[in-house]
Amino acid sequence: MKTKCPLCDFENEEGSKFCKNCNEPLFKQGYSEDNPYIKKRRNESQSFKHTSDEEGKMENRIEKESEAVCPYCKKVLEQKPQRKKRCPFCKNFIYVRTLPSTRSKILVTKNGVKKNDPEWEKVNFRNNWLRNLEQYGITEKDFVIHKDKLSKKFGQEASDRDVIWSIFNELLTKIKDLHSLKMIYYEMALFLNEEGKDCFAILQQSAKMELMKFKQEGFIKKVRILTAGEGSCEACRRLENKVFTIEEALEKMPIPCKECTHKLYDEKRGFCRCCYAAETK
Repeated sequence: MKTKCPLCDFENEEGSKFCKNCNEPLFKQGYSEDNPYIKKRRNESQSFKHTSDEEGKMENRIEKESEAVCPYCKKVLEQKPQRKKRCPFCKNFIYVRTLPSTRSKILVTKNGVKKNDPEWEKVNFRNNWLRNLEQYGITEKDFVIHKDKLSKKFGQEASDRDVIWSIFNELLTKIKDLHSLKMIYYEMALFLNEEGKDCFAILQQSAKMELMKFKQEGFIKKVRILTAGEGSCEACRRLENKVFTIEEALEKMPIPCKECTHKLYDEKRGFCRCCYAAETK
């Protein structure tokens, strides 16, 4: 009966202690790091992955914190807690958290909770914007490919924010439908506002696409400004129900309102929610 080497799959004669192909012991838990088959399998199993310093530190925590060991006194626990529990040795509260990168549960101190929460914020940020991009045909696979390309271009790992912004700009060059362009510009304005950056010019482009869409349809000659009603700021209320020809609106660009004080994400800048409606009278 042949004995197959668990490392290189070579079939050795029964009773062999060493593989005649790779020279490693046939009954051994670990193998030499210099063995070419070890290197080959490692290379085959690894795909290109950008790992930031933060991710690297997080991954190093897995081995240390995934075991049933108190994160304070480092004593071995009888069982790994599944929820917040006091350590039987040092009496400190042990917190249970899930790593977003691996979904593995780790035991952390109270300060460790604060370190883990920002990781989830990053994951939620990415997932939320991926859902927004889905309506334009962007999948998670597209996101990963785009991040790979952008990271190679930068020479370092591109942030999720850079990737999302780059995807939006690429969509602007590919999509011709004016309604879709209006929505993309609006999403970009929301993105900038969430980042605490000036989004007025982008929001203005969204309003312009809306006017161009009305003009393209041909039969709409005038538009009326609609506000957010009672939720509007004083500056926007002054624009409520004002009527413009499409040409006048394109020239004056009354909305978004420059004086709008409505706060969305950015506490320093207003985010105007006014829009146009076709005037049929």
